[in-house]
Amino acid sequence: MTNKTIKVQNRTGSNYSYALFNEAPRVEGHVQGKVWSNIFRTLRAPDGATASFSVSSQYFAFTGTSEGRPDDGVGVDVSSEKPITLGSVRPDGTHVPGSTVQLSGEDNALRFGNDSSPDSGFAGAFSICSNSDFTSNDANRGNYIVGLGGSRNGQGFDGPLASFVPEPAVQYQILPSNTWYLTLGDYSQGSLISKDRLGAIVAIDFNNLPANVTVVHDQTGQLDLQSN
Repeated sequence: MTNKTIKVQNRTGSNYSYALFNEAPRVEGHVQGKVWSNIFRTLRAPDGATASFSVSSQYFAFTGTSEGRPDDGVGVDVSSEKPITLGSVRPDGTHVPGSTVQLSGEDNALRFGNDSSPDSGFAGAFSICSNSDFTSNDANRGNYIVGLGGSRNGQGFDGPLASFVPEPAVQYQILPSNTWYLTLGDYSQGSLISKDRLGAIVAIDFNNLPANVTVVHDQTGQLDLQSN
């Protein structure tokens, strides 16, 4: 399991708050609306200080509800989470399927079923299979949310990374991204965010970067990404 670190050096002359979120994963299977990113963590740094974010390759499936119709800034309340494994390909070309979890909507609440299902996640993905015991209207009226969760250090669930409103009777394939985004401002951890509506932002693509990077926030307000 790989842990990654993003250090933010505040050289602006003022105190600043920083927020980190993950690129929304690719989701195969019909969702209601869009797939949202969630604020994963927020830190505040006075001038001259360094804020240090850590992220892990340990992922989770989670269920919950949104605190209103999904939109920028709307909070998400997590009700359950389950660790998952992504699918992979061995050196000999053999496919090792990723985790599959069953999603139930009985009794007006989403939960993961206890039934074990054959793993069926694609390479780099895991699967959520929604049952037919709820309707699309149930999901909308109840503000149902399901999605991808993350961990700061691989020692447990630390919050949602991406959220969407599920449909019944769909097998979802969820492929997490290795790209993270750092932005400025006061945000609530777990709240929904759309990167297209942000001003100051820097992309951190760990597919092409080392596991430890530094972002310098300078006096002009720029976020300058540097690899350590």
